[in-house]
Amino acid sequence: MWKRIQARDESYALNCTTTGHDECYKIFKTSFFNDCKRFLRTIQQVPNVVVTDLFWAPTQTEWSPFIEKLVADVETIAQPLVQLHLALDSGADDGPVGGGGGGGGGGVGSWAAA
Repeated sequence: MWKRIQARDESYALNCTTTGHDECYKIFKTSFFNDCKRFLRTIQQVPNVVVTDLFWAPTQTEWSPFIEKLVADVETIAQPLVQLHLALDSGADDGPVGGGGGGGGGGVGSWAAA
């Protein structure tokens, strides 16, 4: 993830060119990475959650095994999503309740899916 941030040009708000390498890393680590790391512990406790590198998979071929499992297990997966929503609403991961933290500001858990 950090390599992607380092490769950004000035068209991104967070970049090493205008912010400087050390300050950029500090913002990345404290405003994003630490929240994601903390949330990972919470999400791994929800039944049927799968932690993957799917976000980084550049092609549909690499997505296929995950998509096939998701479609096959859709009924099993639906109930834990309700549990996840409740966990996010309660602030069970010590993250920002009601948005406003983690740089997301888009509502409860908006930063969590990163």
